[in-house]
Amino acid sequence: MRKMLILALPPVSKFHVPVIRVPMIRVPMIRASLISAVLAVVCGFPAQAAVQGGVSGVFADYLVGHVAAAMGDYDVAAQSFMAVLAHDPHNIHALNEGFEVLALSGGADTLRVAKMLPHNGLAMMEVANQALIAGQWDQAARDYAKLPNLGPFPLLRPVLQAWCDAGAGRNLAAIHELQQAANGSSLAGIYLLQAAFIADRAGRMADAAELYRVAQNQSSQVSLRFALAQASFLARSGQVNTARGMLTDLLAGVPQDSMALPRLLAGVSKPLVATPRDGVAEFLLAVAIELNNGANANGSGNDSGNDSGNDSAGNVNQSANAQAGMELSQVFLQMAVTLRPDLTDARLVAAQEDQRAGRFAQARDILAPVAADDALDPQVRLVRAMVLDQLGETDQALALLQGLAKDYPDHAEAFEVMGDIDRERGRSADAVAAYDQALERRGQLGPQDWALLFDRAVASQDSGNWPAAEADLQHALRLAPDQPSLLNYLGYSWADQNRNLPEARELLERAVKLSPGDGAILDSLGWVEFRQGDVKDAVRTLETAVQMDPEDPDVNTHLGDAYEAVGRHLEARYQWQFALSLDPSAVAAARLRAKLASVDTVSLAKAVKP
Repeated sequence: MRKMLILALPPVSKFHVPVIRVPMIRVPMIRASLISAVLAVVCGFPAQAAVQGGVSGVFADYLVGHVAAAMGDYDVAAQSFMAVLAHDPHNIHALNEGFEVLALSGGADTLRVAKMLPHNGLAMMEVANQALIAGQWDQAARDYAKLPNLGPFPLLRPVLQAWCDAGAGRNLAAIHELQQAANGSSLAGIYLLQAAFIADRAGRMADAAELYRVAQNQSSQVSLRFALAQASFLARSGQVNTARGMLTDLLAGVPQDSMALPRLLAGVSKPLVATPRDGVAEFLLAVAIELNNGANANGSGNDSGNDSGNDSAGNVNQSANAQAGMELSQVFLQMAVTLRPDLTDARLVAAQEDQRAGRFAQARDILAPVAADDALDPQVRLVRAMVLDQLGETDQALALLQGLAKDYPDHAEAFEVMGDIDRERGRSADAVAAYDQALERRGQLGPQDWALLFDRAVASQDSGNWPAAEADLQHALRLAPDQPSLLNYLGYSWADQNRNLPEARELLERAVKLSPGDGAILDSLGWVEFRQGDVKDAVRTLETAVQMDPEDPDVNTHLGDAYEAVGRHLEARYQWQFALSLDPSAVAAARLRAKLASVDTVSLAKAVKP
């Protein structure tokens, strides 16, 4: 998925988040029919299937809710936990897990359940947010002060309480509190930006100007949200042209976001933060995005290629922390939307995370309230189209993109997504045509356009036009010579065609250096070694690639071919059979069956002879 600058905010370094999921309760094995209930939920049958065979009532509802939550189906999970609470309102496990899925999905019962959990930090924060929405500044401050001194809450509290002070008119105290919190903090840039918002809202223009300046110096990058805040301040200070130039320059290199530029410029004088709830929503959005970025980085695994037991354990812990970070990010995004329903940035981030996690209906629903005149409507329509396609409504998705292409005739993004959809649906010729339109609209290509050329190359090869694909790949490499995916694709394609092998090996060796933990790239290098006759080196390389990518049918097939070439016939047969079990494409499966059928039974007999 292409990332949009509109969603990027200054990073929050060293923002570590603990796992927040409540522990799974130990459920006694009551009867054998429990197994059928679990299978019913895991296999995707309706929740009612879980009560067949003897498991029914509260226990069945809890079981369905627990498994649905683990699968990310928050709507089903919430319904099930609410059914449990209807019969057993004091069930602490159902309360905690029910609140979690409600908070993740933005369910209507979130606040009601939160009020029943006086010792759950996130539930306490939900209650405090409602006091803030109601303008009960002192009550909100007391509620925020009760948040536990663990996890993310000590880092959140200075901003939350500062906005309570600002709401009550204690602006200088709020600014001072945030300046104190910023001293030596990894969140200094964000704290000072919030202080700038408070000074700006209070009309303390000199203080605001200084705070915006210092906040920018404390941040490693300037995001669009930050730029919008500064541009608004400049415009309201009489520097409209400077404000417009700042936004124009920032979006110049991000075509998909520059579609929003006319509407952003038209509203440049509008303050980004008008109320305390606006300020808290902005803060939660910033923290959520950084949590999300950190979770994705931590969940990427170990790139060193070291397969020791300690590294395996570390990867498991990283994965658990990544999952916790993504869940906490989603909760904060839902809180931000509750505080400020018109914060479209938060809706976009949440929708993209739902899309990534396969929660397509939830992604569609969180974008539904965005109005057509919203400045970010073009980005919303792009994401909405991708989600509709993933929900099986491809014709509606393509119609939405065609309308977007018509409304923004100077932009290529709608055609890019059309091409992606066509390619995913196996319509390679249509994909090429869509990418042609996108490239025509893009005009003079720059380094950032390598991905579009790469996409068209893949579609061209899929449609049987390798010369066109090869030309696009070489063009893309001239624009971005250090992109591992480009180096890998062209190098592997040459190796697979048994041509340009020295050049292919050079490309793939570069790709491995750039991305040493990528099993697919290592597989490509092993394959070119095999093609060059270096079968012993190929075996070693491909064995490492299989360790990195154990469930890839192509990697296992290549290792089987290398084993066969060095006379390890039994192992070759095993790798081919295993590859066949990994659901390869129809063409690859036919080739594997042919390999297995042609195995020399005499050689196999010799291989097992004592």
